[in-house]
Amino acid sequence: MLLFTIKRKGRIELVLGKIRFSILKRYTFLDSDEVEIGSLEDIALDPDTLVPMYFVLGAGFFEELMEEMGKREDIDELVPINDLLKLDDEFVIIKSKLSDLERTSHGKYPFKTITLSELFKMPVLDSNGQCNAVFFDFQLDGDNIHAIFNYPGVDNKMRSEGYGQRFTIGFTIQSIKVTDYQIILPTSLDDIASKIKNNIEPKMRGKSFLAWN
Repeated sequence: MLLFTIKRKGRIELVLGKIRFSILKRYTFLDSDEVEIGSLEDIALDPDTLVPMYFVLGAGFFEELMEEMGKREDIDELVPINDLLKLDDEFVIIKSKLSDLERTSHGKYPFKTITLSELFKMPVLDSNGQCNAVFFDFQLDGDNIHAIFNYPGVDNKMRSEGYGQRFTIGFTIQSIKVTDYQIILPTSLDDIASKIKNNIEPKMRGKSFLAWN
């Protein structure tokens, strides 16, 4: 779980909550001394279980440009997933000092991993072998971690059922499989459509999220 700093009735409180990869990328990470580390570039996952292990932090735009030009060593800091202390309006503060963090070297990791950015590039098949979903986000919520997919086939099917909104579908990481450089979902388009009809009200427009499991 992440700790969020909020103001409630004039008091500062820490609360637990869920957050997505796409949202975390907007924040700057600071170490325990509030020294700036960088921003979130990727997440390193266990290659067998897809459990997130480390946040991969890149430097600012200028530093990244210097790395691409070969004028600065290409390294990224690695922050353990459970090392987050708090999150406020602009910053994520971690428990460790910058000097104590592990690092990548020229894109190489000091451990076996698969990255979120690699998974985002993989074709996605449903249980019927249809390839029309896109893995685009990752939701962290303690041990309840969801891979988030756009599934245009679901949108098209639900329009014929009177649903005007677009849908994103969340699957727990335990329920999806990665094999032969493909992501396999545990269900089919028809099963997802049936669950939507049983759990989500139609709207004329907007977005709806379905957690499959």
